Amino acid sequence: MSVRPTWSMAAVITTSAAVWPRRPFAALRVTTTIVSRIRAVISIPDSTQHVIDRSTFRLAGVYVYVRAGEVRHPEQHLLVARDELETTVVTEVELLRHVEVLERNADRWQLLAIDIAKAFYCVGFLAKISAVLGEAGLDILVVSTFSRDWILVKEEDGPRAAALLEGMGFTNATGS
Repeated sequence: MSVRPTWSMAAVITTSAAVWPRRPFAALRVTTTIVSRIRAVISIPDSTQHVIDRSTFRLAGVYVYVRAGEVRHPEQHLLVARDELETTVVTEVELLRHVEVLERNADRWQLLAIDIAKAFYCVGFLAKISAVLGEAGLDILVVSTFSRDWILVKEEDGPRAAALLEGMGFTNATGS
């Protein structure tokens, strides 16, 4: 089931693209507009908002996605995932020498590592993040580990995604 907003985001997203990053304060106002409008569309329990308010994130590096054959030194990569169709590796460009690359996604992806105040049982946690970033026009990739969620956005969208997460209530722990 998808939730369709009854308002138009086109003008907000266009304005955001036009002012980012030349006028960062204007971009932050637009970011606040996006987040507050999404709050009206995507409802989450108060307990989940409380978890968001107590959670932190940090910008945690830039990575590439590849479909791989042989993967040497899997412990050096951010992620090695296998299913019946393929092996996917998310890694730093410098570490590609350890991977038999069959296909590479052309983009570089900024990792936002979210340290969740309470892992599991937060209804709507990822849905809210996905909705906010998606409505802002950001392409995202999501991976969940036991106690952390990883959101990857195109490298150039990293600062904008960070501002949107802050607008949702997350604390930016980058550099701390």
